[in-house]
Amino acid sequence: MKEFENINTNLPYKESESYVDALVERSKETARRHGQVINRSLLFSLAGLAAAAAIVLAVVIPLRRETVQPTGSPIEMFLASITDAEAAMIVDWPIEDIPE
Repeated sequence: MKEFENINTNLPYKESESYVDALVERSKETARRHGQVINRSLLFSLAGLAAAAAIVLAVVIPLRRETVQPTGSPIEMFLASITDAEAAMIVDWPIEDIPE
């Protein structure tokens, strides 16, 4: 342990300690700002991705609902596919005798 007691405590460079401290603080501040830029760009990327997903869902979900076919008997499926005006025409259709 005696060999460590005689170690020179001078710094290996000629600049003052205040200069070195200021350099360290500037470096930390630059690193902090760089980290904020990365976080901000990540936030914008995620916001853009969320907006794109919302637009896709807003377009796809209504289209998907229109293509859903009703289930049930053929008569129910037919009645679900016609308008009220067409249904009224069917009700008012004159019944004719079936030819033999």
